[in-house]
Amino acid sequence: KKDGAFLPIIRSDEENTMFNGIIASFIDLLQNPALILGMVCNSSTRRLEWMDGSEITFTKNNVNVNIDCVADGQPIASFPSQDSWYAYPTTESYYWTIL
Repeated sequence: KKDGAFLPIIRSDEENTMFNGIIASFIDLLQNPALILGMVCNSSTRRLEWMDGSEITFTKNNVNVNIDCVADGQPIASFPSQDSWYAYPTTESYYWTIL
């Protein structure tokens, strides 16, 4: 949380569909828009978890969230055009917005 904004926590396919619908509305403005998910790295366990500290129990397309996030800290994003989640490189530039 920063300045009252939260990244989304997605716990079901229904929630994923809802957020993808919002992001898909930007397709005319941006090429392949993505939704950055509210996952953070717990430095004690070295595992990803949701921003509220809860375990990640739902993922799309079997994205691997059981990584050593300290060693390999790539953020996870949802891409509505592909209905999938992917780890994306932080070495590339992306357009973003806060809803």
